[in-house]
Amino acid sequence: MPAEMKDTVEYLQSLAAVRERCEAVLELGLADKLECFSVRLDKLPEAAEMITKLIIRDYGNVGPAEVDSTIANIPPHGRWRHFGAENVERLIKELEVALNGDKIKITTSMLDLFIVAVLLDAGAGDAWKYNDNGKTIVRSEGLAVAALRMFQSGLFSSSEKLRVDSRGLKNLKESDLVAGFQVSQDNPLLGVGGRLALLHQLGNVIEKQTQYFPKDSEGFSRPGALVEYLTTKQSAKSQVHIDVFWDLVINGFGGVWPESRTKLNGVSLGDVWPCAVLGCLIPFHKLSQWLSYSLMEPISYFLGIEFVNAEKMTGLAEYRNGGLFVDLSIITLKESAKKYGIQSADFSVPTFAPDSPVIVEWRALTVALIDRLAILMRSQLKVNAECLPLPKLLEAGTWKAGREIAKQLRPGGGPPIALLSDGTLF
Repeated sequence: MPAEMKDTVEYLQSLAAVRERCEAVLELGLADKLECFSVRLDKLPEAAEMITKLIIRDYGNVGPAEVDSTIANIPPHGRWRHFGAENVERLIKELEVALNGDKIKITTSMLDLFIVAVLLDAGAGDAWKYNDNGKTIVRSEGLAVAALRMFQSGLFSSSEKLRVDSRGLKNLKESDLVAGFQVSQDNPLLGVGGRLALLHQLGNVIEKQTQYFPKDSEGFSRPGALVEYLTTKQSAKSQVHIDVFWDLVINGFGGVWPESRTKLNGVSLGDVWPCAVLGCLIPFHKLSQWLSYSLMEPISYFLGIEFVNAEKMTGLAEYRNGGLFVDLSIITLKESAKKYGIQSADFSVPTFAPDSPVIVEWRALTVALIDRLAILMRSQLKVNAECLPLPKLLEAGTWKAGREIAKQLRPGGGPPIALLSDGTLF
């Protein structure tokens, strides 16, 4: 292994490692040295054109006089959007009454919900749907609303409703999630057991990691209690450096991820995988970054905390972002790589295990191409990274475009490459 590719736990848990290792895979792709994919960077403007059209459609014109105000209308990428605006507004009002307007307590409860909803957000599959008072909701939005309803019912709490605590999480049964997600033979959800395991582990982690999740006055351990820790780390200007927040997420929640994942020196690394073409490990930390993006928004909204140097975070290595680049032929799966696929008549698209070279290369290319696309988009729109940061590009652009092109190309709107999901990855 080259010296610059030396693996250490500290490095592989860093945000810098995600960006640097993914960029290294893209560089190999541009030299046609990848085993599984070919790369056409000259087609990247097609993605930029599609995203620009979506921004104009959903947020406003992008001419010189309007572009700044239009981009200001774009919310950051996060779980908030998936609950639905009306549901969030009602929940906030409900919490304001129940908690006498106490901002710390309201934020704690909101984070309780968001943390659980993120952990339950792995791909649902093409067949699953959720019926919310007669309204059918699918995929990420369906999972979010289902999590919200379970939260409101008190399923994740051992005491009061509208909160999550360790005892409630550890007492959950698979039948609880089956009922909560309305799972049946005709309405299958991928990875129910894996999702349950994540919630059980969350319960264990928040009891042990009292540094990050201090117990409340009644002795309850709650995931949203991380706000108590975070407020001790803010500056006089209500700023928190992203490295401090990332340490909280990667170390505070590190024990949640399955022990079967990659280990180094006895440490379970989470979403980190062997990368054959680099000859080393490559981190993605998709759910940890998705959790980070999702928590930063309510923390800023309710408490006015600003996260400094948030640009260190990366695009998300998941199937909507990655599907966009495949469907636009910016990256193409090589015929020879299909040997890694799982053979089954049930799969309408090439399907692979999460540790296969195909999935590892695909995810790495996705992260690096989002960076390249961001540079191109900012240049075309004549804005800087502060005006169009990655969370806005993910929300208005890559994730949405990936979903929309998938709907156009395939019944059910599934991705062009599928992962055999256990409910704990993406």
